[in-house]
Amino acid sequence: MSLENLGLVAVEYEFLDDIVADARFGAAATEAGLAADEAGRLVRAMLDFMRRRSGTSGRGFACSLLTRSLPGRSSFVRLGR
Repeated sequence: MSLENLGLVAVEYEFLDDIVADARFGAAATEAGLAADEAGRLVRAMLDFMRRRSGTSGRGFACSLLTRSLPGRSSFVRLGR
């Protein structure tokens, strides 16, 4: 059992809302047959899955994965509640 599973710690993807609000993300979501909010939930689920299941629990993984779309932003994952 982890602190996250117990609800004592939460992982937030700090700039995910900014990405979902971006018109380019919305266009890509529409092209895939999804609403932007649905696609955002899918991205979050994928990030959570990768972080939990593939040994990429460190800050660097999510930072490097999504900050490619947001140049100049380095602190992507924030731990806390």
